[in-house]
Amino acid sequence: MVQTQPTLRGILPIVALMALLSATGVAVVGACAEPIRAIEQYPWLEDYFPYGFWMADGGIANKLAEALGEPYEARREKIMHDLSRHHVNALIPACRVVGPGYLNAAQRFGIRCATMPLYLYRHVDNAGNLKDKDLQWVKDQWSGHARQIKDHPALLAYHVFDEPHPTVSPKIQQITDLLTQVDPLHPAIYTHQNLPLDRDNPSWGAPEWSLLDSLNVVCSDMYSIGPEWGRDPWAYGDVGMAQFRRVDPDAVHWPIIQAFAFRAAPTIPEVRVMIFHTIACGAKGVLLFTTEQSYARWINGFYPSVGNPWFAEEPLWADISRIGRHLTSAGPLLMPRRLDPDYPVRVDTPNFRARVRTGWLREDGDLRRPAVHVGAFVGDDFDILVVHNDDPWQTRSGRVTVDGRGRCVYDLRTLRQVRTRISGDRVAFTVRFEPGDGRLYLVGDQADFAGARATVQRHLYQHESLQVGLDAGIAAKAGVEVGLVRERLHRAQLSAEAGSYGAALRLAGEARRLLGQAQVTHGSYARTAAALDAAREALHRIDDWCELHADFLSGGLGDHRLKALTGQATELARQFVALENGIRAGTLNLQQAEALRLRVETLADRFIAYRPRPLEPYHIALLQLGEATEDLRHLHDWLRMVYRRVEVLRADEEGGFVGESGNARGLQAYDLLWVHAGNPGGPVAATYCGRASVAADALSLKAKTAISRFTKAGGGLILSGFATALVDDLGYDSVAPNHLYWGPLAMPGGGQVRWDNFGKSGKVLGLKPTAPDHPVFEGLPAEGFAIWDWGLSEMVGRAVWQRPSRPTRGVVLAGYYSDGADIPDEFAVVVEYTPKGTGKVIAVGDCLDPKRDRAHSTGARWGTNQDRFIRNLVAYCAL
Repeated sequence: MVQTQPTLRGILPIVALMALLSATGVAVVGACAEPIRAIEQYPWLEDYFPYGFWMADGGIANKLAEALGEPYEARREKIMHDLSRHHVNALIPACRVVGPGYLNAAQRFGIRCATMPLYLYRHVDNAGNLKDKDLQWVKDQWSGHARQIKDHPALLAYHVFDEPHPTVSPKIQQITDLLTQVDPLHPAIYTHQNLPLDRDNPSWGAPEWSLLDSLNVVCSDMYSIGPEWGRDPWAYGDVGMAQFRRVDPDAVHWPIIQAFAFRAAPTIPEVRVMIFHTIACGAKGVLLFTTEQSYARWINGFYPSVGNPWFAEEPLWADISRIGRHLTSAGPLLMPRRLDPDYPVRVDTPNFRARVRTGWLREDGDLRRPAVHVGAFVGDDFDILVVHNDDPWQTRSGRVTVDGRGRCVYDLRTLRQVRTRISGDRVAFTVRFEPGDGRLYLVGDQADFAGARATVQRHLYQHESLQVGLDAGIAAKAGVEVGLVRERLHRAQLSAEAGSYGAALRLAGEARRLLGQAQVTHGSYARTAAALDAAREALHRIDDWCELHADFLSGGLGDHRLKALTGQATELARQFVALENGIRAGTLNLQQAEALRLRVETLADRFIAYRPRPLEPYHIALLQLGEATEDLRHLHDWLRMVYRRVEVLRADEEGGFVGESGNARGLQAYDLLWVHAGNPGGPVAATYCGRASVAADALSLKAKTAISRFTKAGGGLILSGFATALVDDLGYDSVAPNHLYWGPLAMPGGGQVRWDNFGKSGKVLGLKPTAPDHPVFEGLPAEGFAIWDWGLSEMVGRAVWQRPSRPTRGVVLAGYYSDGADIPDEFAVVVEYTPKGTGKVIAVGDCLDPKRDRAHSTGARWGTNQDRFIRNLVAYCAL
């Protein structure tokens, strides 16, 4: 069996393609002197870098299709089409038996799929014993299934088990051995998750090690943004890959790098670090878990994740696609090469520092590492460098110097030679990357680059021609004239067959341009498609709103009007799906599409304008420090759902205040001024998962004077998060908080619950009143109460006093509380200031975080008492 590549006319086997390249004089990617065993066993891997998702199409997709009134096959086709558009070429659909029909669908979109029947998974316990079936039954099921699909060109692998207990290893070994006999050309894999790997463990060490050592392709997961790890996007590369390479350094590794919002959501730079750092440490493929294309929050919930059920674009999805374009085209150059940990490269770059969880597999939680990281893959002809910014926090530069490996360096994304400085056998070049970003470079000569460039251009051409062909096919069904498009694609294929992949790629681009012109010329098609795309964006806005306001949807804070809105959204979503499937089948209904667009956009506006009743009669001003931040937006969003008037203000140069519209605002028009800063940015500086500071000029002198006048006139003031550090600037205290930190939610203190030790004994984090009768604690347990659900990976900001530092003029109202753990009584978290003749001033340095958007935020989980505490604060300070 050989890998096949999609083209306009059909399928071109890679063996024939390699022969064609040789005949036309185009260099073929070379291999190491001793071939890598996985490529010897599975030759198609030499020209394929898997980039995709685990569970992008799982069983839950059937539920959404049913809820939306469409056949599952229609939803599956749209999911695969969108994945393909975003350069996804590998898919492991969770718990799904993948048969010939499924693989036929995947092949149309250039995707290879694994099959994951539960023949063993469902019938074995954690002791490794089969419960209701015998092993022969399991073997018969697997061998029969493999014989049915083993010759299909879209087959990726046989996925035998997900995250097994190590005691199941002998059973998995028997199944993978069997599948290797039935189909020696496709890997039998399982998702490994048990670390550390210990061959000497008396219970399971030897069989687990033996199983891993027997597999030339290893699939594994480690969710390094999550409760187990805190925020450690380097963990998979540093720890996981190092562990697996102990067993077999030449195995091809397909890591599943992250569970998006499976108890934690990574930032875009963290995703970049996880991808590039793990590859630089030896991975030869990337799988992510999972997309949100199979579910909608208000219809059938699951993990908030990347993507959305309407396939509207969003920043994280777009960035995954951007990276995928590079890796699926240049990544195949890594496949026949070996990672060289001792490669002669030096990087001159600043160091950065980050705090990560210690214990288990990390001995030191204080990471200090060069900002620019290089992983080197060597071959007999040329080398490939994976160069990236390891810092998820700042744009970084570095000077990369390679000693004795070649005099030319080529950028495999731009396909241009890099400007270098040569000194003897040394060649140096400079790189600069956005936070976490990176790319691949070739070190070799011009002939080496010519062959590598052909490989990259070939993959880019194949992807673009496939996408244009798919889109042209949909348009043609609706009557769009695509003759010129197909003519260009035909010419592009002829160029590709002649080995002129650059020309083929340009012709495919011309075909895309001609298709756009043809679609515009067919007015009803263009207008129908535009109306559906606008409706798609509006449904995405509704989905985002429902995700952000989950507590109002299901927590009893909404009312019958909100329930009615979600019912209307579901009905309009069904209409959207029907029209979307219609246009894909060639049926245009412009009038219905434009009517739907208006209705969905109007409904989205109604969601955004929704406010529950009755609203409490307070007028609140939120003071913006520097640039607008996400955490301030979230606080504004929650407060406006409860209070009559909430407005964001910023100080002008004259000491006055202006609203979002730019109009002047006087503080006397408000009952309460709230200053919150929960994230770094603007006047707040912080290391990644470490210490923070607030700039001395966070507030101008005139702004401070205006705030002082406001409180002296009886106005209330709340300082929260990092804004607590402003108490000395505003004259309320002579000692500012000394414990400023931005990073994973964890209990501060000593012993087993130090913040940098991430102790597991605590379940929640909150406040322990020192004055339990105070009005801000009304209705809350006097012995202490949770504010946040326990989530070690959730990012929070804190600015509190820790002994020996204490407030000098304020009254400490609360320290820290956690259910199940003792926290030292050395922190002042909530402090009240009541200078003579002023309004009430309260500083809340921690345990208050408004960020509740689980898909796009790094904020802590909003606990059961957060609502009550905020309402108490407002009611007390605004009187």
